Amino acid sequence: MKKENLILLLLLLILLLLGYQSIMLNRFLTTRAQENPMATTEGEQQIQPEKKTNPYANANLKTEVFANPDRTYGYQVLLNGSPMIRQPNIPGVPGNAGFRDEAKAKKTAELVLLKIRKNIMPPAITTEELDSLGVF
Repeated sequence: MKKENLILLLLLLILLLLGYQSIMLNRFLTTRAQENPMATTEGEQQIQPEKKTNPYANANLKTEVFANPDRTYGYQVLLNGSPMIRQPNIPGVPGNAGFRDEAKAKKTAELVLLKIRKNIMPPAITTEELDSLGVF
C-alpha cells in the first residue's frame, strides 16, 4: 500500500473515532440532563437565581406631569412624595425635546410606573414602546 493511501486511511480512521466520541459524549450529556436537570458536572449544582423581593410592590408611587419653559411637557415619578425620577424630555430619543402635550407625557409616566411596580429596574423606555403609546 502506498504511503499516501496509508496516511489517508489513518486520517479517516481518526475522523471516525472523533465523530463516535462526539456522539457518545452528546448522548451521555443528554441522558444526564434528563436524569438530573440541576447537575452540571460531578457533584456540582447549578446556582438558582434568588428571587428578589420587590421593594416597590406596595410603595406609595404616583406620577405628575409638569410644563417645561419651552411649552413642552415632562413627567416625574414620586416615591412617598419625593421625586424618584424627573424626566423633562422624551426618554430614549436624541436631543432635549419634551412631550408635545400632557397626555403623551402622562402615558409614558404610567408605563414607567408600571415597570417600577414590576421591579423592572431601570425602567428604561424604548422607542418602540413610545411608538406604541402614540408619542411619536
